[in-house]
Amino acid sequence: MRAKWLVAVLLAVLGLSSILTTTNLQMLDTTSQHSDTDLDSSASGTVMNDGLVHVCICSDDPDFRPAVVSIRSSVASAVQPERLVFHFITTPELAPRFGRMSKLQLPGVRIEVHSDTEFQDAIQSRISFRETSGRKVLASAFNFAPFYLPYFLSSSSETFNAATQRLIYMD
Repeated sequence: MRAKWLVAVLLAVLGLSSILTTTNLQMLDTTSQHSDTDLDSSASGTVMNDGLVHVCICSDDPDFRPAVVSIRSSVASAVQPERLVFHFITTPELAPRFGRMSKLQLPGVRIEVHSDTEFQDAIQSRISFRETSGRKVLASAFNFAPFYLPYFLSSSSETFNAATQRLIYMD
C-alpha cells in the first residue's frame, strides 16, 4: 500500500513539474518576443539579445549518464529546444571525454564544454574541510562553481555574453 502511494506521489510531482516547465517556457517565449529584439548597451558596445536559454551543469564525476539524461529530458520537454544551449563545466581531464561522448549521445544538441584549471584551483583554495564535517566529496570546487557561473562562462563561452538574460543551473 505504501509503495503504491509513493509511486502515485512521484507521478503527480513529475506531471506537475512537466506542466510548470512547459508553462514557464511558453511564458518566456511570449515575453521574449518583445525583449529579444531589444538592444543591450554594454561597455564593449551594443549587443543584441539572442533569446537563448543557457543551462549549466557543473560536475567532476566521471559518470556522465546523469548529465546526459538531464540534457536529453530537457530537450525532449522543451517547447523550443533550439533555444537551449547547455554548458557542461568539468575538470580539464574530463572535458575532452564529455565533448566526444556528448556528440555521440546527444546529436544536434548545442553543448559547450568548459574547463579552467586556474579558476578551479582558485575556488578550491577557498574551501576548507574539517574531518568531522561529513562527506569530503561535498568539498569539491564543482559544488561551489554555480556561484561563479557568469565569470566562468564569459571567459570561455561562444554564446554567453553581456546580453544573456536567461541562465539556469541544473543540479
